[in-house]
Amino acid sequence: LNSDRKPLLIDIRKAEKYALSHISTARSASTVADVEAVMQKQDTNPSAPIVLYCSVGYRSRRLSAALQDRGYRVLNLEGSIFQGANEGRSLISGSGPTRQVHPYNRLWALLLLTK
Repeated sequence: LNSDRKPLLIDIRKAEKYALSHISTARSASTVADVEAVMQKQDTNPSAPIVLYCSVGYRSRRLSAALQDRGYRVLNLEGSIFQGANEGRSLISGSGPTRQVHPYNRLWALLLLTK
């Protein structure tokens, strides 16, 4: 995204997963309507870039495609939050910095180096 505007970062996981941990500047939204509501609340220009992420990238890739079909400038964060956590990137919860990430299920928990 070549733009002078800072992208709007959106975590599309469910609210309880977002509450456990998320990237500090991310907003929570899990549907096209939710993303549009966040954009309106943040007073974000519809042509501003949007970056989505989820646990590993599957759901955010699907939502990215749906938003692109509506004309939005959207990217899917490569590796999503699992990769970021495994690389030691900063995550926060409601109470401050954290290393925890919701594993989605037991099998997916195997993808996380930190528990």
